[in-house]
Amino acid sequence: MRSRIVLVTVGLALVALWPASASAQANTIAYVKESQRALDSAKKSYNEEKYQEAANFFIQAAQIDPGAAHHEGKPYRDLARCLFWMSNYDKAVFWYDQYLLNWPKALDHKQVKAERDTANDRRDDPDKKLRVEDVYDRSILQLVDTVRTRINDGAPAYTVEGGGTTRLYFQAIKNGYAMPELSNFAAKLRVQLLAEMSARWKPSPTNPLPALGELGEPVETSAARLATLRTLAPRQDDVDALEAWQRFVDAMKDFEAERYNDAAGGLFDAGRGLPKLTYIPYAAALAQLRSGEGPAALATLRAARPGAPKAVAPYYLLLEAEALRASGKYKEAAEAFLEVAK
Repeated sequence: MRSRIVLVTVGLALVALWPASASAQANTIAYVKESQRALDSAKKSYNEEKYQEAANFFIQAAQIDPGAAHHEGKPYRDLARCLFWMSNYDKAVFWYDQYLLNWPKALDHKQVKAERDTANDRRDDPDKKLRVEDVYDRSILQLVDTVRTRINDGAPAYTVEGGGTTRLYFQAIKNGYAMPELSNFAAKLRVQLLAEMSARWKPSPTNPLPALGELGEPVETSAARLATLRTLAPRQDDVDALEAWQRFVDAMKDFEAERYNDAAGGLFDAGRGLPKLTYIPYAAALAQLRSGEGPAALATLRAARPGAPKAVAPYYLLLEAEALRASGKYKEAAEAFLEVAK
């Protein structure tokens, strides 16, 4: 049986990928855990000399963690090692090169370069420059080129029923694409998806509630947009914004389902992370009023009304009048209604 530790022909040490006692990644972000599971499966397959199976898992890890950014390119290095043991030296060299090119400061750079040179010596044509066209079919590369162009042109990242650039991005992954540029794609799509979410829920200058006109979308579509965003490997600095948006969307679902008490609490929680959604206090007060909490709604409105845009101040006053009436403060309610009438 061939040894996985030493390349006998040149005496070059090729270290085992992992010791048996290697610990799992403790990062709490979902995609990191998922990609680590793929790597754990790859470890097992590699150590059992099931190299094709291990290679598939390494590719999967580099797709879940787009471009193997979190894992610092190691899935590519270890994919190359699998291909080496399968005597597929051309593709082994290609993936060694991806690791060496994109992670030039890796601590094992010298060792991996030696492995790469050994694989290259075994190629039928060691002078041939390997290209991405030697690894992927033209149809996949055309799809990827479309993704690249759409991202650069600012085409919609997500459309109703799951269309947009993200759909094409995931289709490319489904077809097997796993190049390091996935990291760049995912990062740009995350930014664009958040921008699209903000545009669709931006405050209206003349209405105290969300602007759900031409740019608006159903709450369910926003929920699906967020779910898509989470699959694009959000970094730690994205997580707080995503959580705030998730609380907001969940609160709007509760509002639509007439679970007003839950909606009010969710809106208050979301508002702390989404200060640009200036209508959140008004929406929360409306939910409180509809849940029978007139005094709480009144307190919310009185705290928020001084900072409300001038154009929507009458709406705040009208809702305050309703809250006063619901609180049994009829004289103050009447005065408020009269002020609105003016």
